[in-house]
Amino acid sequence: MSLKTKLLMVSIGLLIVQFSKAQTGSQQPTAKAWTADKGDGTYKNPLLWGDWADPDVIRVGDDFYFVSTSMQYVPGAPILHSKDLVNWEMAGYAINKYDEDPRYNLQGGSLYRNGSWASTIRYHNGLFYVGFCTPYGQGIKDGHFSICTAKDIKGPWKRTIFPEYMYDPGLFFDDNGKVYVAHGQEKLFITELNADALSVKTPQKEIYNNKSYPYLEGSHMYKVNGKYYILATTGGTKGRQICLRSDNVYGPYESKVVIKDDKLYPGNFLHQGGMLQLKDGSWWFIIMQDRGAIGRVPNLEPVTWVDGWPMLGVDGKGVASYTKPNVGKTYPVKVPATSDEFNQPTLSLQWQWNHNPDNEKWSLKERKGYMRLHASVANDITMARNTLTQRVQGPASEGIIEMEVSGLKDGNSAGFGIFQKPHAYIAVKKVSNEKILIMVNDNKVIDSVKNFTANKIWLKANATHIGYKATFSYSVDGNTFIPFGNQLNMDLGYDWTANRFALLNFSTKKEGEGGYADFNWFHFNGQNSLESDPSTFVTPINWNKFQKKVPNTEIANTVKTTLLNANRYALSTWFHNVKKYQLDSSGYLDLKSKSKVNEYRYRFPAAMAFGLAISIKTGIYNPTITGVSLKEAKEKAILLATSVAYDHKVNGTNKVWGGDWQAAHWAYYTGYSAWLLWDELSTKDQANIIKMMVAEADRFLPTAPLYYKDNTGKVLFVGDSKIEEDAWNAELLYLAAVMLPNHPNSNKWLSKSVEYLIAATSLPTDLTNPKILHGQPVSSWIKGYNMEEPGFVINHGIIHPQYNALASMINAPIVFSLAEKPTPEAARFNLDKIYYSVTTHRFSSPPYKAPGGTMYQEGSPEVYYPEGSDWGFGVYDNFANLDVAAFTYGWDKLAQKHKGQYWAKLHIQKVLAQQNRFADKHTYADDHENSYLGKEEAIASRMGSAWMTVWLQQQVPAVYDNKPMVNND
Repeated sequence: MSLKTKLLMVSIGLLIVQFSKAQTGSQQPTAKAWTADKGDGTYKNPLLWGDWADPDVIRVGDDFYFVSTSMQYVPGAPILHSKDLVNWEMAGYAINKYDEDPRYNLQGGSLYRNGSWASTIRYHNGLFYVGFCTPYGQGIKDGHFSICTAKDIKGPWKRTIFPEYMYDPGLFFDDNGKVYVAHGQEKLFITELNADALSVKTPQKEIYNNKSYPYLEGSHMYKVNGKYYILATTGGTKGRQICLRSDNVYGPYESKVVIKDDKLYPGNFLHQGGMLQLKDGSWWFIIMQDRGAIGRVPNLEPVTWVDGWPMLGVDGKGVASYTKPNVGKTYPVKVPATSDEFNQPTLSLQWQWNHNPDNEKWSLKERKGYMRLHASVANDITMARNTLTQRVQGPASEGIIEMEVSGLKDGNSAGFGIFQKPHAYIAVKKVSNEKILIMVNDNKVIDSVKNFTANKIWLKANATHIGYKATFSYSVDGNTFIPFGNQLNMDLGYDWTANRFALLNFSTKKEGEGGYADFNWFHFNGQNSLESDPSTFVTPINWNKFQKKVPNTEIANTVKTTLLNANRYALSTWFHNVKKYQLDSSGYLDLKSKSKVNEYRYRFPAAMAFGLAISIKTGIYNPTITGVSLKEAKEKAILLATSVAYDHKVNGTNKVWGGDWQAAHWAYYTGYSAWLLWDELSTKDQANIIKMMVAEADRFLPTAPLYYKDNTGKVLFVGDSKIEEDAWNAELLYLAAVMLPNHPNSNKWLSKSVEYLIAATSLPTDLTNPKILHGQPVSSWIKGYNMEEPGFVINHGIIHPQYNALASMINAPIVFSLAEKPTPEAARFNLDKIYYSVTTHRFSSPPYKAPGGTMYQEGSPEVYYPEGSDWGFGVYDNFANLDVAAFTYGWDKLAQKHKGQYWAKLHIQKVLAQQNRFADKHTYADDHENSYLGKEEAIASRMGSAWMTVWLQQQVPAVYDNKPMVNND
């Protein structure tokens, strides 16, 4: 069962929240719609997480107005109003309907992608002006330009259609009384209008054509300190915002890139929008960012004037959160209306029809308190008039309707779903005298229930920006919803308009025309049972709790230096010359092309990200040592981790890893790195990380740990202890539990991690061990064992010291301590015996290789391998990591003569000496020292782990508990 199905089932039986009535004004966020206002004097981006494309904005006194593109949806050219630039509500529309072509009535065809494009808004001499273009090539031979005027923003509006065509227009009233429109694509033009702005005075003149800015478009014009500025965008979704500047309206213009950034939604860059000045003199810019099938969303960016150029954002980057504009007052939180009880005499402003409606076939008055939709004849929903829509929103949204269908006629299909291309919906279809419940996806009937007798039905659609998925369900009692049909992969087949919730009723038969369905209400929820805002599951690290100075001992300083050396190699030689990483079309690193083996594709960048993130967040990152700025190091760490997560199968189609042997280990390094840098990640990347973590953790819930030998001593895996696999799985499970404590499976993950931890380091004597661990005897936890007495490991067919020093077995305290939680006692189960086996247990020669003795050699960093080594004889970092953990956490109590601190010094100094042989600070000279392909990446992860051990112990010393596990089954 998939994660999404599991989460959907959690919602079954939950009480349906009754939301406030949706008015034509704003709606308080009782419906949990996304709001940018954080309530503390700051805001977060996006301003609105829905399709409010091609924004332009103006200030009129103390009021702000925002106009957007809506193409074929009617009414068109939506206008929002705000008092503070952060909280917005609907004000009205500049277009009531489109009269110029019968195809806007879905007669003789359709006009998808037409209507209003790239609107512009201005206020001049007591009039509001909204202009837009309707381009040619989308079904219309000749494009045109329109200006709409009104004395009141709420209308009525009067439209003037120009014979001239002006693409992506920016209306501008100059302070000398002249009126211009800046427009065009790549070639930019200025057209002068007459004083009333309703006709052309001087034909267009080309003012700019720079091949370096292909498809330069979305122009908006301003005059500041006597200079003319045109703000436009080039490159679309992957583009930049460009500023042109001149002393003359007709040029010549010089140019500058004022922002190029995709931080908040990687791969999708900020581009196109409008600028304005506040009364306090500050400047602001509302700029859009594509967010896939959810739409093009507006972001609010501060503007800083630098050498006469308006630079957007902060330090060239868009802001995730920022202080709200100073408008002199604090205003209440508002969002555009969503939910609707249909109890008003006029249609609420959140709704738009697909093409012009047939006003004879819908009513809010025929049955008071209901939206009645009468069926028109159409072959399918794409040609059906009176499909009533409103925006799907992010990060997740849910729409529910209550519908009565006793008025349907033969051939009618009435229902609710999500509209775009493709579309999907659930409907009640009337066939003769029978009703059939159907689920349609992209015009194909996916599922059906014949002889459906209910006349009242509740329908639900859930959508999420994570993978742009939607699911559908129905209820016959309004409480229990039954999943129905399949998943919609939301897309943008109708370019430039996003997915929408849709109420529908159409008839495939002429005799069914006029049959009706009554919709009692539409309820919107900005959360749903797919994937909600990632913050609902994740508890970020509270870095304010970790403010003590870094440790300054000889061992700590040496560990720190080895980690920074590993960082140096990662950021220079490894990233650019060894891996030669490049971004692919997704905006993430192309990891797939680097190998045919997933271990080499994903373990290695995840390990490097782990080492970098630890240096950065513990405050030791040093550009003097690494040769790379902190900013670049952070960007690369984030890119490495998020690229690994992006390629996980749960995050889209054509992804290649997930569920692999060892995948839990890669997910651990990736998830840990992301958790350290959580506030730096985009919402999209946070969601990808969470989905990866949940998918990898969930797959172990129904499984049992693996054992080298069963409880009778029978070898289950010849020469291959499963200590490594069990430890990998455990570390991923406890990280998921600690990082995502609000997830419904958190306790299950923690309990399962304890089972894997105990299994990983189990010994033959533990099969009868009565010691109580987490509520039950050790003997009850295990079904076999993975180590031989007194604590050594068989792997690759030999007694293998390197597998005694697995970092994955000793990572638990650096996870739990970061969350200020006690570490389960199981996390140190038998680790004292492992350390005894490498420091004190003596091997005789023969039968073991000469000279015999202990694995650790007194006075030397060298390690004795009783049966040889297939990984090389120059590996010291894993032992150094084990030593550091042993003396820090007291696992060295069984070691005789020398404790962990003695051995740590020897081994970590050896690692540093190895690194000092090379200018780029890599560690290994050849395969004789270490033959593993990921040996340098392992240095980063193991030294990262060792540093976190000593650093965290100084901040918040690890504590352990032995509480019984709670499964919440």
